[in-house]
Amino acid sequence: TLMPEDSKNPFLDNPFAEANFSDENDPFPPEGESLTGDDRTEARLCAIQAMFGFMLAGQGETLDKVRDEFLLHEIPKRKVNKKLFLQLLENAHKNKATYEDVVAGYLNESWTLERLDKTMRSLLLVAITELYERPETPVKVVINEYVNLAKGFFDDKQARFVNGLLDAVAKKVRKFELQAKAEEAKA
Repeated sequence: TLMPEDSKNPFLDNPFAEANFSDENDPFPPEGESLTGDDRTEARLCAIQAMFGFMLAGQGETLDKVRDEFLLHEIPKRKVNKKLFLQLLENAHKNKATYEDVVAGYLNESWTLERLDKTMRSLLLVAITELYERPETPVKVVINEYVNLAKGFFDDKQARFVNGLLDAVAKKVRKFELQAKAEEAKA
């Protein structure tokens, strides 16, 4: 039914009824720009998201299909370092069992890898891949990047968990780099 002309429309008087959807208030950047502001950070985020998609799809999907979907539909929309994205995703997948064992080795007795949600597992796999496979990226940068990305998915407690686990892995994997930094700081 139509409202009589003299009745008030409650939505017209509601200051929240009309959302301001201008470009300046849009939480998503224009196509071709990054969500994070850095093409390497964006590559890390895309690798986490693609790994999550692969894990979520289960045995029915191949990494090639998930990767190709990202390359076709996500990467062109965002400013992404495509080489880094591919390297992280493919190495995380290739070494998934090994890196999952690394994660499991740092969990306490009451936790299993399966108890971690797929987002956390994806983030840790990609982060550990970078620690192992990209020695040219400083440990501090790797840990900082993935802790910041974790804050986008999780609360502070879980971000601290990511920080602690990656720090412990780095002390083992990048021991010589960390020792050199410590000696340099003493000098």
